[in-house]
Amino acid sequence: MKAEEKAHFVRDLIGSISKTIQMRLKDMPEEWDGIELRQYIADQFCDLGVGRPMQKGRHKAYKNTVITRNL
Repeated sequence: MKAEEKAHFVRDLIGSISKTIQMRLKDMPEEWDGIELRQYIADQFCDLGVGRPMQKGRHKAYKNTVITRNL
């Protein structure tokens, strides 16, 4: 995937999650602070499949790249 395509993918994915969360803000308990909101945001990413495990070999290569490139 080219850099331009990656940027578009990231903008669309994060934008979609952001819109979903913002639409539900009025339904969230007032006592929620940053702790609950961070968890809710993480859960929204997972619900869209962002937190799905990768295949073992692909995940190993991914982790290696993240470490070696300091991403």
